[in-house]
Amino acid sequence: MPYPQGGEEVVLFNMLPGGGERRFRLPVLNRLQVRVLRKDYSVDEPTALADTLYFDLNHPEGPRFSAVWRTSLPIRRRLQEFDTIAVGPVNARWWQDKVLGINSGGCSGCSKSPEPDEVNEASHDDEHESAEGHD
Repeated sequence: MPYPQGGEEVVLFNMLPGGGERRFRLPVLNRLQVRVLRKDYSVDEPTALADTLYFDLNHPEGPRFSAVWRTSLPIRRRLQEFDTIAVGPVNARWWQDKVLGINSGGCSGCSKSPEPDEVNEASHDDEHESAEGHD
């Protein structure tokens, strides 16, 4: 059976109190973005596949369902090679800072990143300290 993509018709027959049937179409399931940043700053974007659908027909707020997505990525050497795994939409500036190695803190700091001049000054100071350490 192929993985659900979204748009497939679901028919629940005799699964609700009182019997009967309920029909609906699945929402889009094939657009979940997963991004993986390794400590060497390489980025992978594995495909996430919805492989489990769970129907909660007796929820107090009404029938609903959940989806579980699965993806895989080979480990090159050690599990510790992974730095960040982002699932779903993330702040573009925050992700770019992570990929460039700019420490913007947790996602609570997503909206503020160092200005380019601040980054250049910090890099220059690090280089200066390294040069002094090798005299």
